[in-house]
Amino acid sequence: MASETQRDYLKHERATDAFARFCQVEIPTALPALIGKSAISAYFDSAAESEANVRCRGWTYVSAFTLAAIALFLTLHLDLSFLAIAPALSAGMLLGRTRRIGLRTNEPRIELLIAEVSQDERDSIPNLDEFCRRAASGRFGIIERHPDGSLHPFSDDLLKCFSADGGKLLVLSDQPEDWRRGIRHRPVPRGEVLTDVRSAVAAN
Repeated sequence: MASETQRDYLKHERATDAFARFCQVEIPTALPALIGKSAISAYFDSAAESEANVRCRGWTYVSAFTLAAIALFLTLHLDLSFLAIAPALSAGMLLGRTRRIGLRTNEPRIELLIAEVSQDERDSIPNLDEFCRRAASGRFGIIERHPDGSLHPFSDDLLKCFSADGGKLLVLSDQPEDWRRGIRHRPVPRGEVLTDVRSAVAAN
């Protein structure tokens, strides 16, 4: 299996280089030269916001269920149902807020990202979105190099990280810690992500 793996995966390269190849620019090309420093900062900020939203949702659920329990206790044990109205309404409002937080994508709007960048960067930012959509759909060959050096194809479950990755961190970062913090989907890759774009090129 090892020799077959090494032979079949020769065309796979770091996600950054694969993205540069997809954009038809010289390899290696630093990410800031591809999409601009401001865009990279915006994607990382969105990932940080996503992480904060997850923590906020957790505390909001705890608060909502605590209030609901208080309302139930007042109704069943003290026959004070009129006092249960306030905590019950508060619990409902908190659950509604939690649902709104859960529906946020935390992904920077492309039209805002391209407002103050060069023409080349303006083309590459939508290309990053297209790159991740193709990766999530399985149209690229994607493997993971584990810390022990072994190579493993991405499972269908791991491919979902590209569609769940609002911060595009699988391309912008090679640090699994960033992926664990910024990608809501589980599992996330444990090692280096290598990609073969299979001669695909961006539309722009």
